[in-house]
Amino acid sequence: MTSVARSSFKEKLIIFSVFLFLFLLESSSLWNSFSLRPHFLLIGIYFVGLYRPFWLSFLGLLILGILRDIHFDFPLGQSSFLYLAVNALIEWHPRLFSNRNLLLDWLIFAGMAILSVFYQEIILKILAHKEGLLHIFLKEALLTIIFYPLVAWSISQLTEFQSVHE
Repeated sequence: MTSVARSSFKEKLIIFSVFLFLFLLESSSLWNSFSLRPHFLLIGIYFVGLYRPFWLSFLGLLILGILRDIHFDFPLGQSSFLYLAVNALIEWHPRLFSNRNLLLDWLIFAGMAILSVFYQEIILKILAHKEGLLHIFLKEALLTIIFYPLVAWSISQLTEFQSVHE
């Protein structure tokens, strides 16, 4: 096995581990007592899309979104579309996202998180006929925005550790 193949396998293992951890963190029963659930996967997709875009694939985002929709009983495809839209926006407008400044990344992410709230509200109203969830979604977006620096820092430390130990 060549060094490149091992490195590729290590990266795939890290990608899988990061997103599995974020999915489990988002699914944790800890959040049930607060009646709010931060969108950790959105943070991971946004941050990885900025700094390690080659880690994300169309199929991976599609599967991740479908698993989230099934787990949280959302309309099928809602999360997948959101993840693919965020990834496409980052890829199509690299000048907007190429700052490498955590504060500016955080502010842009805050805008994306709030837009994702309105997207979720519209989808749930149209497809699931659920009303009046906007205030809950806005609180979840605020919680997600608050957690962004911690999750972004954790992922960056993990990727730096991985690159040092290659």
